[in-house]
Formats: sequence, C-alpha cells, structure tokens
Amino acid sequence: MPPSVAYIDSYRGYIREFEDRGEELYPFTADYPHDDAHSFIARLVRESKGQDLPDGFVAHSTYWLIRDNEVVVGVSNLRHQLSPHLRLEGGHIGYGVRPTARGKGYATKLLGLTLLRASELGITRVLLFSAMENEPSIRTILSNGGVLENATDIVGFEALCMMYLSDPDLCAEVFASIGQRLVTFYSIVASMDAVGACVVNDDWGFKTQTMFPPEMMEEY
Repeated sequence: MPPSVAYIDSYRGYIREFEDRGEELYPFTADYPHDDAHSFIARLVRESKGQDLPDGFVAHSTYWLIRDNEVVVGVSNLRHQLSPHLRLEGGHIGYGVRPTARGKGYATKLLGLTLLRASELGITRVLLFSAMENEPSIRTILSNGGVLENATDIVGFEALCMMYLSDPDLCAEVFASIGQRLVTFYSIVASMDAVGACVVNDDWGFKTQTMFPPEMMEEY
C-alpha cells in the first residue's frame, strides 16, 4: 500500500531496527526525514508524480507492506523509468524488510507486489540489482521470475593491473572475493530443478597474448 500517516509510528520502528543493527537503510527513501509525518508523506506523493525531484532523480513510488493491519514489515521503491546511471546501478526496484521479520517470505511477497505495480505502469522489463554474496536477495529475485543477466566487475581492468603491482595483498583479496561470488552463483544455480541456459564469459586474453602475465594467472 502507499505510505500512510496512520502507520508512521510503525514505519519509524522499521527505521530504528536498521539503525540499531548498524545496517544501511533500504530503500533510499528510508533516508528521508520523517519527523513531520505529513510533510514526509506529501514529499513521497509529489515525487511519485515527478514533482520537485532532486537533480538526477526520476519519478518513483514507495510502498509499505503491512502485517496484520498494524506493522510495517517491508518497504519498496519503484522507479518509473531508468536514467543512464540507474541502468548501471540501482535499477527499477529497491526494497528492504524489517530485520526481525526476515526469513518469513515477506521479501518475496513485497517484491512480487511491487512488480505488479510496475506492470500497471507499463514497465514490461524490470531491472534489479543484488550483490552476488547476498543469497537471500538473489533467491527473492529468482522466486519472482528473475533471470541473471550480468555480473559486473569489481575494480576494472586498468585498476586491477595497477593494484597487482602496487598492492598484491589487496589484489589477492579481490580475486578471492570474485571467486566466492562465483561459488555462490553456481551453488544457487545447482540447487535449481532445471536451468535453461548458463552463459559464463571470461576474457583472459586476445590474439597475441594473455591479458595478465601467465604467473599472475597461475597464482590467482
């Protein structure tokens, strides 16, 4: 449902649970000031209409998932369109679930309902992002029909080359992190009953030589 002043106290409890655990607030609208409930709700309504948007923002709608007509257990945000930046980071939908309500299927339900809202807005192809190590988030997306499209690099080729020369320990940590993400990805794929296709591409060389020195490739 759209945010309502009637549930503002529960929403504030949602925020406190994230803050008490030192977790980043999700979605981004959770960072909006909410001391004045009416002003907060009015801002969300305006921005859902594309009004008074900060620079670089697009029109977006926020939704609250309410349990037992009392408790805000989840919050989602749906961007109505994508800017070039959002196509690389952010996507259409961001969401969060109250920490004490996790593991009970609320994330799957919240994302599913938000996807219905996207459909109502005429958005037929929805882009979502998740950290590869965030297995619950990946499973939530897959449960709603998501398809892994792309896993982006962490530091980029040139930065990695410089790092190999200037900070080999950090370079080793980066490769270990990438390896763990790949293991997580393959573990999730292996747990599925059926997989239509799995395309993996590593560009380690070109016509005349490898991208990295052979000894570096052997080491990592």
